[in-house]
Amino acid sequence: GVYGMAGPILQMAEDFPEVEIEVIPGVTAALAGAAVLGAPLMHDFAVISLSDLLTPWPVIEKRLDCAGAGDFVLCLYNPMSKKRRDHLRRACDILLKHRSGDTVCGWVKNIGREGQEHRLLTLEELREEQVDMFTTRADGHPPGLRGQGMRRILIFGGTTEGRLLAQALSRRGVPAAVSVATVLGAEELSGLPGITPLVGRRTAEEMAALLSGYDKCVDATHPYAREVSANIRSACRSAGVPLRRLLRRSSELPPGSILAGSPEEAAQLLQSREGNVLLAIGAKGVSAFSGLDPERLYPRVLPVEESLSACRRAGIPTKNIIAMHGPFSQKLNEAILEQYRIRWMVTKDGGSAGGFGEKVSAARNTGASLVVIGRPEDDGEDLDAVLEWVLS
Repeated sequence: GVYGMAGPILQMAEDFPEVEIEVIPGVTAALAGAAVLGAPLMHDFAVISLSDLLTPWPVIEKRLDCAGAGDFVLCLYNPMSKKRRDHLRRACDILLKHRSGDTVCGWVKNIGREGQEHRLLTLEELREEQVDMFTTRADGHPPGLRGQGMRRILIFGGTTEGRLLAQALSRRGVPAAVSVATVLGAEELSGLPGITPLVGRRTAEEMAALLSGYDKCVDATHPYAREVSANIRSACRSAGVPLRRLLRRSSELPPGSILAGSPEEAAQLLQSREGNVLLAIGAKGVSAFSGLDPERLYPRVLPVEESLSACRRAGIPTKNIIAMHGPFSQKLNEAILEQYRIRWMVTKDGGSAGGFGEKVSAARNTGASLVVIGRPEDDGEDLDAVLEWVLS
């Protein structure tokens, strides 16, 4: 019914008296999108379409100006199309006359459909966003980003631990933003009330700018994300935001495994050893093995273009790339090791959450040898300790 077909159908009904019309109310995009963003439509709000196909643009401008002056939370439909590339920018310019540039906004794309995405950002940032007709955006103050006494939590995640922390906060009604590097990381957080994924890799300066809107920060990145963790620590110091490191427990190395200090050291160790190599270390480490015969190498990476491109740059034949999303069971690991006649499995100590035990068992059962890249030295706390700190 809202910007839908009910109105036109009722207009046409006069020419089809034999047809019975029934309008079934549903959850419109404004409400569905608000739920994804944390339900910001708490009081009076206005819904405005930026499409000027049926409404002249001067009328839309007036409505935006009046709604901005009236301090309504706004939900904008049809924000941009191929023929209307600047309507969202023009709308933001009108609203910036009444609201500050750091007013919290959000957009949701493909609401309730496959490929749903969303993002929280400021009104100033929204002005530069490129969205489409499948996107609805809201401008207001979602819970957790306005008011006194509400914790503002930022989690740098993309790991099982980060997801578990987000789930625990969601169950307790504590909103949080979770910064993840990829869309896959955001998908794993979908459906958690009050949890807002922020997709994209960030520099230390960008992290510090992001942290300025939060009270506490949790580094729940991968145990081997040494550079990212260093950037998070630097950003928190710069922004004056307290930080805790959420870290999974390390594993005991199995007898007979070879310990390497880095992917480069592992590659050097395998230079004089024969046999196919399964690289279960992520796409970033593949380039370290470029000195080996690429026909020997079988990288197992995430099924995203970024990972596939890294493999191609390293000269890996397409037939050797195993693009799969974990976790991997022991039997699946065994099947892969047998299928590709793997003699060496290069892996990191991902702990139980990273399926390290399943890799060890699979290697033992198939006769493959393990080369384990050691963890960087890092101090961290478990989930219960970090959760208690966040809630304190």
